[in-house]
Amino acid sequence: MDVLVAMSKAKKKTFTVGDEVLFLNNPAIVRFVGPTKLSDSKDMVGIELQATTNEGLGKDGSLGGTQYFSCPVGKGKFVNPILLRRPKPGGAGASARGGARAADG
Repeated sequence: MDVLVAMSKAKKKTFTVGDEVLFLNNPAIVRFVGPTKLSDSKDMVGIELQATTNEGLGKDGSLGGTQYFSCPVGKGKFVNPILLRRPKPGGAGASARGGARAADG
């Protein structure tokens, strides 16, 4: 059991506000990291998509009546960190400010 816990922790993805990420291959910026009222104390990541989502599920940075971050309506989402990945340098989502970091391994 301890080995599984150690392996799980070693592969845990961590993100910081301002990180460039990809959510289902859509470029986004991390705007919030932490637990929410609706996440049962598990860390969630609030992202601002570069393009407005057409799923009708886009948020404005609020969830359950609490504002966690601000962004235009339709561009915000709260996701499990496991659903995010870092863009490859020079690939989709790389910024003009010097590119993105390498993917977590």
